[in-house]
Amino acid sequence: MNYFLKIVLLIVLFSKFVFADKNFKIKNVQNNISILDIHGKRYNASPEIIIKTGDFLSSKKNPALIIIGYNKLCFSKQTSIKITSIEDYKNIISLSVVKGKLLIFVNNKDKLKFNINVKEYVIQNNLGHIMVSHQKNSHFVKTLQVNADLYTKNSKKIKLKTNNFYFFKNNNLTKNKPINFKKSDFLEKCTEPIYNFKSEKQSNYKCTVSNEKLFCGHQ
Repeated sequence: MNYFLKIVLLIVLFSKFVFADKNFKIKNVQNNISILDIHGKRYNASPEIIIKTGDFLSSKKNPALIIIGYNKLCFSKQTSIKITSIEDYKNIISLSVVKGKLLIFVNNKDKLKFNINVKEYVIQNNLGHIMVSHQKNSHFVKTLQVNADLYTKNSKKIKLKTNNFYFFKNNNLTKNKPINFKKSDFLEKCTEPIYNFKSEKQSNYKCTVSNEKLFCGHQ
């Protein structure tokens, strides 16, 4: 009986690991994204590669994206993120934006969630679009149509609002206000099934604030 139970347990554990691996595999890549793992090995992202804790993912001269399951991570040019942790059984990938701008689209079809570390806060994106920008000592977060929560340093849960702008500086949330957000070519194409960026020579991606409104796009 004990032997039988051990066999059943091994089968269950094996199936869970296979399922977890499948969830964290790269499904597709557009433009070049470099991966640097915890062992110092560097290689280009490609389909079937499994994302791991400690990986740094970086875009180069052009915007790029990767698709994991039914979810998209869209990198502006010269953007770098770090995978801080992967919780297999909870289907959660935690990451931080080291530099640049990242747009995450979460489709809960595969139940995968993304935690975004911003200073001492954590944003859990359950569904929809969130853009995070890291510039020097500050972060700004822009929500589009989302179902997302912000967890504060004291574990207080705040529901993030759709089409809102959140500004973080010196470990504090200093601004929280609704804004009119102009969708750029970069943002529009992140939601399309076929995704092609313009080259760097054709356009540059920038975000500017005018009359307390945030505008992002290729200029």
